Amino acid sequence: MEDTWASRDLPVLDAVVSQFDELSRTGACPDAADIAASTGLEIIAVIAALNALDGEYVTVRRPLEPSSWDVTSVTPAARRAVGQ
Repeated sequence: MEDTWASRDLPVLDAVVSQFDELSRTGACPDAADIAASTGLEIIAVIAALNALDGEYVTVRRPLEPSSWDVTSVTPAARRAVGQ
């Protein structure tokens, strides 16, 4: 099994937490397309990471279009994992 924490999940989580704090002031949520743009990862990798992180670190809302998936909350464990 491939270890995806350092190469995929952690960069996505870091971007999510940063964007969540910035966007929460306006009521918006980070979406998969914005996360892909900020991490340089392909959208399919971001979707896979969001699936892996959902529950323990984030809450993901999944509209039909995967690039529109967004993160509606982050957990304290997510903040600890990225050092915030």
